[in-house]
Amino acid sequence: LVSCPAPLPLPGSWSAPVLVSDNFAPRFSDARIGRDCTGNTFVIAAPTSQTQKVVYGYQKPAGGAWMPPFAVSVSKTVSSTLYSYNAYTQIRADHAGNFVATWIDVDISTPSERDFVSNVYVRNYDAVRGWGTPILMQSDPAAYAQAVHLTVQRDGVAWVVWAERTLKEWHPSYDLFALFAARYDPATGWTAPERVTADVANSRFGMQARVATDHSGNPLVLYTVDGLTLYATSKSGGEWKAPDLVSPAFVVPGVVNTLKYIDVAVDHNGNAIAAWQAYDPAASDPSYAVSTVFTNRYVAGQGWDTVIFNMSLLFRQTAETPALAMDDAGNALLLWSQFDGTLAKAIWASRFDYLGGWHLPHIISASSSPLSDADTPQIAFDAEGNAIAIWKSYEYAQNMSFIRGSRFDRNTGWGSNVSLTPPA
Repeated sequence: LVSCPAPLPLPGSWSAPVLVSDNFAPRFSDARIGRDCTGNTFVIAAPTSQTQKVVYGYQKPAGGAWMPPFAVSVSKTVSSTLYSYNAYTQIRADHAGNFVATWIDVDISTPSERDFVSNVYVRNYDAVRGWGTPILMQSDPAAYAQAVHLTVQRDGVAWVVWAERTLKEWHPSYDLFALFAARYDPATGWTAPERVTADVANSRFGMQARVATDHSGNPLVLYTVDGLTLYATSKSGGEWKAPDLVSPAFVVPGVVNTLKYIDVAVDHNGNAIAAWQAYDPAASDPSYAVSTVFTNRYVAGQGWDTVIFNMSLLFRQTAETPALAMDDAGNALLLWSQFDGTLAKAIWASRFDYLGGWHLPHIISASSSPLSDADTPQIAFDAEGNAIAIWKSYEYAQNMSFIRGSRFDRNTGWGSNVSLTPPA
């Protein structure tokens, strides 16, 4: 996400929804949006078709209309028995209208899953010259890659991080994986992939990573190699540091306590906050084991806190899908989905004040019907310390899902939320 000098629109200034793709376009998954400071916008998405393998892009110039779709990735046609697909699509913009897109090209058409191949690609858009060619990023083109994540700074410097298989053995439990990263500089291009972690066994499904940077471009990577324990590492002076423990593996009897939806944000001074979803270790009875949202804070020059905050208010009510954003000064907003105490799930928010710590959570979502479920929030700050949040709301009365949004004003707090999708 990019911080822009102009504040976000005032409450009530949401634009009317417009149709980006026609009804005859393929069904999509993993749609992502990127927007620069002047309003130039790209949406990229991968179709769910088993025979058409391509990442589509949709462009909207500032002040203009949506343009026809184009292929961001190489377009391939395969039979349903030779199934391939694209996943983990992401796109980010810098301050000057340049964009970076990334995705994973997955090929599972071989008879044995031991021979599946997935490749990490990036593609740059220059505000003057347009799109460059897709670049294969990973260290071993024949390896199995997953969980790619991307960040782009205001000045155009970008980091991409991903997990990659480094050794394939006779059985998946003996495979080795590691995290890799690459840096993009507008003046010199992409660096070669570099190792972030040592090899780890049996991490095909457990590895996740998120990357963020401070104002000097130093990256901080939050990751888990086993889906249970959370670590962080950073690079400064040309070297990746030894990993810090962010959260130990919480033990919940009778359940596999898998970490989900990990997220990290860094301010200009290098302070950071990590958030994640995991089971609540306080629920000692497995039949009542529920997910909750945790946070931990990193202070530059000091390290990670030893106290991990459980952000959920309602004991034994699942909290999930956390989303985190931080402004330049180190204030943060954390959103998640959790039962509202009456009938349905709501979007809860808690604000972290750089001087005063975490504020009590409260509900920021509402719907047009008395019964709805809200989940999967997203949030972003502008350079003034205001923020925009959006989320999905399923309305039971209409049997439909809608996108709703709300604006956070740094002086007055959260405004009312509105539906951003057209009525059925």
